[in-house]
Amino acid sequence: MPSITFARLPTLPAQAVQFADRHDGQNHLLDREEHSRTGRIAPFRDPLVIAALVALALAVRLTYQREAIADHPIRADAAKYYLAAFNLTHHGFYSTEWRGSEPPQTGTTLARGYPLFLVPFFPGSTTTDDLFRRVTSIQATLGALTVALTYVLARTGLGVAGSLGPSVLAALSPHLVVYDAALLSETLFTALSLAGVLVFVLCWRRGPALGMLGAGLLLGAASATREIGLLLGPVLALLLPRPPGRSARGRLLLAFGAGVLMVLLADRAFLRVMTRGRPVEVVNSFWTQFVWGSFIGHPNDADPLLGRMAGDRAYGLRTMRERFARDPWRHLRWYLGGKVTRAWRWEDTYTGDVYVYPVRPAFHENALLHAVYVAVRTLHWPAFWLALAFPVLLLGYPPARSLTAAFLPVVVTLAYYAVLLTILLPEPRYSVPLRPYVYVLAAATGTLGVRFVREPYKLRRAFRGSGVGA
Repeated sequence: MPSITFARLPTLPAQAVQFADRHDGQNHLLDREEHSRTGRIAPFRDPLVIAALVALALAVRLTYQREAIADHPIRADAAKYYLAAFNLTHHGFYSTEWRGSEPPQTGTTLARGYPLFLVPFFPGSTTTDDLFRRVTSIQATLGALTVALTYVLARTGLGVAGSLGPSVLAALSPHLVVYDAALLSETLFTALSLAGVLVFVLCWRRGPALGMLGAGLLLGAASATREIGLLLGPVLALLLPRPPGRSARGRLLLAFGAGVLMVLLADRAFLRVMTRGRPVEVVNSFWTQFVWGSFIGHPNDADPLLGRMAGDRAYGLRTMRERFARDPWRHLRWYLGGKVTRAWRWEDTYTGDVYVYPVRPAFHENALLHAVYVAVRTLHWPAFWLALAFPVLLLGYPPARSLTAAFLPVVVTLAYYAVLLTILLPEPRYSVPLRPYVYVLAAATGTLGVRFVREPYKLRRAFRGSGVGA
């Protein structure tokens, strides 16, 4: 066996040197070959992949919308959004009150984003069914755009193969497909928040400030669509690593904050003008969502005092404190376990499946859609647990740190929404817009697992090819 000297080491392939350094604890980055394929958009291949993903997403959504027949699709929350947009269009007043041809008298605090999205569809629609078809067709396109955004977000840290997994899951997800076919805010909120997080990821490290302004505008629009996103901007700005240079950080934060603030101020001004100082009905305040407990297993389930607790904050806090003291274990089981699993479960609270309103069950009657349904449902909880493992890997597994710049904003975003949903109202419906983030982080964990398995093999192969140890 020939002796090994330092003079011979430079003849090793770059791949072997990189892996040897890593096992000596000197380098935890990706090897040069993998790094060249990761996080950089290929000018020809990636557009083709994105086009194929968009085509797949549109095909699934349009097939579902053709097969599914909704029973009174404008009901419950959908009716509120419809009436708010109707009153804006015909009376210039922001309200969910229905008074026929007469203008409404009471305004509403219902989030403004989605009704404003619906307003342009009213003038050209001859019937309610016509409006419903036009809106859901555009939402199918927005859903396909969300799939493209998922792919680009994954590509900021993963290769093409690693990015395909979360993108295909987003394209096929029955929950995302169903909400694209309903007059509900989930589709618009998902697209706006995902676009805002993606632009933030792309611009936080090096700018430009104009990009951070765009991220702020998008996340501000998302919070105007669903008010749970109100504090995401400040949380992202506070928790993410500082870019080099105080002046650069200041410019980026200023641009980002200006974008969020511009939208929020415009939103508040719109509400003030469009309600004209009249009485306003408060819809779904955070306190109401926290107290409202019409869930199986909730400590306040079917509570006759629930309405008073929601309406009187001091009474509600006092009552909940007394009840917690009487039965702490039941409350702890619900708030630390029951709420978490309920927020992320597959079945909707009211229909018992992916369907938000009564509808012809296309995912069960169409053979192709049913195969999609079975595949995604099988991966539902594994994807969730893999996503949950990624923040742990960031803290304790050095190779994961190479993905920090790309996916720390995703971790912060998912944690922010998950904590608020668990504290407030753990409806499975409200976790649907978080599916793309879950899929991206699950893919990141899976990629790290594959690299962990492959690296010892690649190290041995590299050394054999170099003749070392022969």
